[in-house]
Amino acid sequence: MKTKLQNLVASLLFVATPIASAALISETTVDFSDQQIFTSSGFRQVTLTNNNAKTETLWPIKENSTQYAMTTNTCGKSLLPGQSCTLTFVFTPLSAEKHEASIALKGNFMDTAITLVGQGIDPPAAQFGPRKWHPGHYAQLSNKVDLAAVKRIVPRLPPEIKGAMVPAIWSKIETAKGVYDFSELKSELNVLKAAGKRMVILFQDKSYDADRKECVPSYMRTDPIYEGGQFTPTDANSQGCETKRWVPAVMDRMIAAYMALGKTFDGLVWFEGISTEETATEAPDIRAYVDQLKRLASAMPKAFPRSLTNMWTNWRMDPYTGELIDHLYRNGVGFGGPDTIPTPHFTSQAYPYFPKYAGRTYSLMGVQPSKLIWKQDLISDGSVTLDEVFHFAVTDPQGINATHLFWWYFVDDKAPYDFSDTVDVIRANGSVINNMCPENLICDTQ
Repeated sequence: MKTKLQNLVASLLFVATPIASAALISETTVDFSDQQIFTSSGFRQVTLTNNNAKTETLWPIKENSTQYAMTTNTCGKSLLPGQSCTLTFVFTPLSAEKHEASIALKGNFMDTAITLVGQGIDPPAAQFGPRKWHPGHYAQLSNKVDLAAVKRIVPRLPPEIKGAMVPAIWSKIETAKGVYDFSELKSELNVLKAAGKRMVILFQDKSYDADRKECVPSYMRTDPIYEGGQFTPTDANSQGCETKRWVPAVMDRMIAAYMALGKTFDGLVWFEGISTEETATEAPDIRAYVDQLKRLASAMPKAFPRSLTNMWTNWRMDPYTGELIDHLYRNGVGFGGPDTIPTPHFTSQAYPYFPKYAGRTYSLMGVQPSKLIWKQDLISDGSVTLDEVFHFAVTDPQGINATHLFWWYFVDDKAPYDFSDTVDVIRANGSVINNMCPENLICDTQ
């Protein structure tokens, strides 16, 4: 017979002895090793097996990491004796550093975790080219400027201005499905060529003008496959129309238009490149929208293998902004935007990425007066000066690091500034620009 002391000791030993887990785990640390940022690894599977004589009740298994996703989970709420289940994980790093996550595995007998480990890497992009490379300061002409205005404006552009950005309004240049009229663009290029200036096209598929309601060609507005092709924005600050870029059939036609433009202009010496309009829109599904923008980014260099291609990125991309911009970089496409305004007076979702990609890719960036003196008046109230705008765009390492800077062409003696004032600022700063050939290009300076 056991004494009271023996019984007490046995009781204490029972309390202190841990209960063995009812599950065997095939691996408790899953090492994904190196993975290029914004790309996904292969699938890694972990198996749980109940090696206990009792049923193991499982708590819900969840992953709470932006870098790792659990793609399958067959474990359910319990495991019978001898039964197995599997968890499958994938690693998609968003930054070039080590990423670690812990997946809790809890049950009535089990309390442990799986550790996921991986290293995000950022290898250099392939080099594309040779591509035309004439960085500098350019004028941007509004979509209301016609050929007659181009003939009047371009010969007056001073030597500090290397060329001009001219609009190609999609609804006007595609007169029927697959039928294009580039006659006005060709004439404008001839005017620029005669003046020793280079052309950049801004492909316009959206409008902020209340009197312009046609953003896509007419055939797209009636064929149901395009879902109307365009929409009227509901944003109180917007008017006009915008293209439904997230609809695959719409993007098919947009890519076809870029291909047609490239076939006509890519081989012409005085043609420098092309840019999209800004990304800001009212897309109902940002994931689907960014996927279609990536399709366009992949197609643009194929349409223009000898010229610069650029996407204006500002809003409506998060949480996929970094993914889209890295995709541009790895396809030899630059990125910029319509609004160059020093922080903290203005920010965009793309602003943090300009310093990260400085010297790695190029930036075709606009300086528009809309948020400097029209919708807001930062110039008049002294919040910002044109000189500060210049340095944020060109010389500030934490700014835009623009290679091609497009100053809005307008003449208004009563406004706080106009185009002549921007020319004075350019001259005062020695017309400096970021002209070093970027990492992802082979540059043709001829």
